Amino acid sequence: MDLIQHSGEVLILVRVVPPNACPATVLSAREYLHTRAAELEDAGLHVITRVLCGEPAAGIVASTREDRADLAVMVTHARTGPDRWLHGSVAETVIRGSPAPVLLLRANSDKAPEPLPKTPNDPRAA
Repeated sequence: MDLIQHSGEVLILVRVVPPNACPATVLSAREYLHTRAAELEDAGLHVITRVLCGEPAAGIVASTREDRADLAVMVTHARTGPDRWLHGSVAETVIRGSPAPVLLLRANSDKAPEPLPKTPNDPRAA
């Protein structure tokens, strides 16, 4: 977050809802984004929010293109097995289609990420 604050960049929060979403779903998405934006603005960031209608991966990829994003950051549920086969992987589709690098964060993770294992040529192995 410090990097964004010092660069003066704009953070664009996007939520994609189904094209046939009822008004309550769109309103809920807007309220969610406005809540997150307020938290980030309190930390000194400049934030824009957008609710898009359509397929999630396509909407996110289109947004990264249209906004000429330097980085796309997504929260992923890290689905595996049958659940992934059934729902597909939005994150994987975005990674393959985004013109910008994609940083994935695990949803609802209070646990710090585990360090990468050391390799024989790793300077940390000494």
